[in-house]
Amino acid sequence: MIAAISQMACPTEAAEPAAMPLPSDFDWAPLLKVIRTGPGKYEVDKTADDLRKMMSEGKTVTQYFVDPVKGKDSNSGLTQELALKTMQAAANKKSGDISEIIVIPSKSRMIWGTDATVNGFANSAIIYTIDGKDVIFCKGAKPTWAAAGDGTYTTSGPVGESNTSIVMDWSPAARSASPDGGGLGYERTASAADVAGKPGTFFHDTKTGLVTVCPFDKRTLVGDEYVTPPVATNLNCWSMSTPSSATAGRFYWVRNCHWVGGLNPLGMNNNSLAKARSSLVFDHCGMWAGSVGGNAFAAVGPNDIYTFDCIGGYSHADLWNVHGNGLGSGRIFHVRPRCTVRNGYGNTGRDNVETGHEDSRGITVMPTYANSDGRVYGYIDRSRSLVFGGKIGPSLRTDDFCASVNSGGISVVDLYEVGLVPSKGPYTLTADGTKTGSGASIRCHGMDITNFTKRGANIRGSLKSEP
Repeated sequence: MIAAISQMACPTEAAEPAAMPLPSDFDWAPLLKVIRTGPGKYEVDKTADDLRKMMSEGKTVTQYFVDPVKGKDSNSGLTQELALKTMQAAANKKSGDISEIIVIPSKSRMIWGTDATVNGFANSAIIYTIDGKDVIFCKGAKPTWAAAGDGTYTTSGPVGESNTSIVMDWSPAARSASPDGGGLGYERTASAADVAGKPGTFFHDTKTGLVTVCPFDKRTLVGDEYVTPPVATNLNCWSMSTPSSATAGRFYWVRNCHWVGGLNPLGMNNNSLAKARSSLVFDHCGMWAGSVGGNAFAAVGPNDIYTFDCIGGYSHADLWNVHGNGLGSGRIFHVRPRCTVRNGYGNTGRDNVETGHEDSRGITVMPTYANSDGRVYGYIDRSRSLVFGGKIGPSLRTDDFCASVNSGGISVVDLYEVGLVPSKGPYTLTADGTKTGSGASIRCHGMDITNFTKRGANIRGSLKSEP
């Protein structure tokens, strides 16, 4: 009999790793199990490849090649010599049970404009690059950079704060300097003049649209090595939708693919009424929004979403936003996601790293969150979240370090041996049950929370970390 989580404590040290029992009131048995390997240390029992093999077992898989340089959409796509040009053409193919889409990227590793956009897949899909290295899909056009003096370069960006921009640099220098190794370590400055002579900074003038940047290594900017997210035209850069008429769920497995631009760069079942569950696995993927109102990752409907060591991304509202939509709930399982740069823009929006709405269920293992402008967690409307080990934070703006926000039914966040890393501190653990709901809870297991301010009656935890 599984004990209720309110009565659970972290297991004591044992010779063998211990599987963490899920709470009896969690009502979701994911495909992964959480294993505690030591004090504050957790892992899972399967890799992304393991899940791919499980979900494709017994299915017919048909390979399609995509070459944005040499390919043609009139080709069959069945060989490298007959590769398709666009991802949309590959996504439209329906042969067998699963389309295995193999991307042959250009030398720059960028795919631009309409060639990078996918609106729905004909069936389940496996997507990866032919050489196992990263490829970036950018909804916008390749920028043209002009030298502006003192190591800076400029390019045209979107006008207005509702369609803002950041600079992404995928050069080796940027990767080594950025906190996640993903080339996203640029700091936004207050003016274009502040960028001059300061490598790793940028400024986006929302009135004129001009983007000014000083590269980490001060080398000449090349258009297809640097990206500015475009105006938020349409919703997504990519959409992996299960049709509302579907009677059977789909699965999608993606590795080393990054999406830039659009309101929600990556949308799952976005605003659909699909009732069939879909499983999605992302391995070393990233998402960057191009709008203040946009989420980097948005999922609506009944999805089981697994992310492995994801680079995370940049957004101006919520980085990960999952809506159950009252149709079987949205469910997300993160394994060491890395969220980078500033999530949120100009003190506007919800600015959460992770948000769940309407019966969402979330599990995060060994998280490392960095630089959220607002709350780290916000679970709303009968949602539940479990976080195992690792460190989360800091928040750059608000004192609400980790929040369980409730507006229509009990929402609960459980933290297991999580290191809370404030940048200013001490921070406030907030369980907000005042918005017409019946209460919210934050429950801390094996953690010392004596130095944190607690807002709300339902916040509790052990006073000392367990040995």
